[in-house]
This record gives sequence, C-alpha cells and structure tokens, in this order.
Amino acid sequence: PSAETCMEPGPGGQINMELLAKVGPDCCVDEVDVCREYVVNPCANPSSFTPDAVIGNNSGTCIELASAIPPDFEPSEKDCFARNSAGMSTLGLLFHNLSLCCTDAV
Repeated sequence: PSAETCMEPGPGGQINMELLAKVGPDCCVDEVDVCREYVVNPCANPSSFTPDAVIGNNSGTCIELASAIPPDFEPSEKDCFARNSAGMSTLGLLFHNLSLCCTDAV
C-alpha cells in the first residue's frame, strides 16, 4: 500500500482508505488496516487523538472520519475547503467532530 493507492476509489467509488477504516476493526486481528499509517491525525496535539471514539449517533469512529482526509493534507485554505468523496469539506469534518476525536479538543 501507498498513500496514492489508499486514496484511490475502491468498490462503489468509496476511497480505499475510508473503506478499510470501516472494516479494519472487524476484519484485522490487531484492528489496524494497511492504510492506517496514511491517515491524517487531525489533532494539534497528536497524542490526544482518540481513533476509536464514536462520533454522534453511532455514525462512525474518529479513524473513519480521519480517513476521509487526504494524506497529503496541509493546514491551508485550499486543503481545508477541499471536498471529500461525500462532498463535505475537510474543515466541516474537523469542526463538527474535533471535540470528540481529540481529548484536548484542539
């Protein structure tokens, strides 16, 4: 795997990284999929990231959310307003869920 192959569309058009983040915990003994190393840590303090925290009304986990952010993400206006495969901006993803995914909410 590479950052490029992890970001390619997979079955049904969903990004490979997003798909693997959903099935990895159930299908991998160590619960870590092959694309995990390319997932962006959205927290200012990387050690505060809680990848297994559940978002909202059981709508996924923080690792699933983070897997929707391209691995080459840079904190810039261009990247923050870029849209993912579901049509949501990176900024929107982070703004609505950051307090659940970073223990220090930053």
